Amino acid sequence: MDTHLLRPNPFTISLKIPMKLILLLSTSLALTATSFADLKKIDGTWKPFAGTMGGKALSKAMLDTMVIVIKNGTYDYSEGHGHDYGDLKEIGTKAPLGMDIIGTKGPNKGMKYVTIYKMEGKTLVICYGLDGKRPKAFDEKSKGLTMLMKYHKTD
Repeated sequence: MDTHLLRPNPFTISLKIPMKLILLLSTSLALTATSFADLKKIDGTWKPFAGTMGGKALSKAMLDTMVIVIKNGTYDYSEGHGHDYGDLKEIGTKAPLGMDIIGTKGPNKGMKYVTIYKMEGKTLVICYGLDGKRPKAFDEKSKGLTMLMKYHKTD
């Protein structure tokens, strides 16, 4: 039996859970290859300054509570109610590069989120496929099951 079919849909859970993973890295990139060395380029502490889910803007109050620390291919995400931890895995060799976010501890333990990511200057942009399908574009107006987050580095 495929155990991935038993995992809850992110939209049947509080938005805090998908948001945690998603914003976690929201994690993710200075993108030219698919090696651990490229993930090292996004090591640091990241705060979101803009985000949309299903084409609707996330509130500033919500964004202000979130922080993601990326280090050595792992993440630690918090939005003020505890932490979520996991691993990051780069996928692909062509833009847009993909990244899988795999929860190892906390509310998203055992969950996998698929993303695409890019760096725009000093801004980290991550688009999450909340339906389990990797997004094809960075579309903040998408009404589908996607979340687009923009982060700035704080350290």
